[in-house]
Amino acid sequence: MDENSAPLEALRQQAKVWLRQAQELLESGTDPVFQLMLWGLDQGIKCNDPEYTGQIREAVEVMTYQWDDPDQALRYLVESHDHPEEWRVDVQELAHQRSPKQASILLLTALDMALSADPGLPGWPPVYPKVE
Repeated sequence: MDENSAPLEALRQQAKVWLRQAQELLESGTDPVFQLMLWGLDQGIKCNDPEYTGQIREAVEVMTYQWDDPDQALRYLVESHDHPEEWRVDVQELAHQRSPKQASILLLTALDMALSADPGLPGWPPVYPKVE
């Protein structure tokens, strides 16, 4: 593992801790950070706007299942686009949440900030066929 991947791996390890605390089985091939976000949404975490909650779920699913590089997806989530050395969330902040649900909210908030700062998420927004 190179030094640039070490902080990402630390986030993944902490997400695994929260998933285990939530008694959630780890999904093979799924980044635990994104699995924790999807778990939170499944637990009823909602944005103020219900339509936006669906859009956030879609963004998490795009990053989880459509991106080939899990490190790139995680970097999009946590690194500031203007200042890559500044992170929206780090492992200590994730570790100090009170519950798996709070940890999921922290990560979903980071995604909201990422999408607001740089809506150019590859594969986002999803393109649906026109229905006529």
